[in-house]
Amino acid sequence: TAEIVLNNTDTDICVIGEGEITFKEVVENINRLESVKGIYFKQDERITKNPPREYVKNLDEIDFPAWDLFPIDIYLKNCNFDNFSPAIDVITGRGCPYDCRFCSKTFRDVRFRSVENIIKEIQLLIHKYNVKGIIFEDELFVVNKKRIYEFCDKIEPLNIKWMCNGRVNLVDSNLLNRMKKAGCQVICYGVESGSQTILDNMNKQITTEQSKQAIIDTIEARIRPNLFMMYGYLGETRETLKE
Repeated sequence: TAEIVLNNTDTDICVIGEGEITFKEVVENINRLESVKGIYFKQDERITKNPPREYVKNLDEIDFPAWDLFPIDIYLKNCNFDNFSPAIDVITGRGCPYDCRFCSKTFRDVRFRSVENIIKEIQLLIHKYNVKGIIFEDELFVVNKKRIYEFCDKIEPLNIKWMCNGRVNLVDSNLLNRMKKAGCQVICYGVESGSQTILDNMNKQITTEQSKQAIIDTIEARIRPNLFMMYGYLGETRETLKE
């Protein structure tokens, strides 16, 4: 938590939640931090908790990252997958509608950038940095099928490879085949466990059969499934390992 950071490090200010607007206001109001929403700050060994900041309603209003201010060559050289390099990370939305018990749940709602806005950023990355691959880092990229179909229609002409995070209960053969045609190479799934008991303990809201079918459908669509697994979760025993 912010209190732990402020009490145990030399940090003076913690930004809570989204930082695009908050950080700018911190810089502009460094001598009157009490006026800035969305921060905890330490002054004379006393921690002040300011009111929270509202979420950004329209993510399209946030500027694209100023890649030119970073050592972009290092990013492009080290951010790659399946030999598609140079590649780079892009985030198209915030939040996840599920409530898995092990998750930090950064945002309590789900908000998306428009497909047009996403494509514009990808076009910039292609033209300016010759990017060949995109790694979508959304907590859950495949959450709205209509949006994914629209996205596939718009990204396919760019002839770029990409990967993303999906969910085993939200994909089907038709969607996966469309994603493959549009350049998708890898989908990451939070399978977490082969035990239905443990999945229920996690409040994962999936079944082991859904995991099995999603993996089969993904392979048949010629997309590589990348699986996230957890071991030693609460309630796990020798018996649940045999399920």
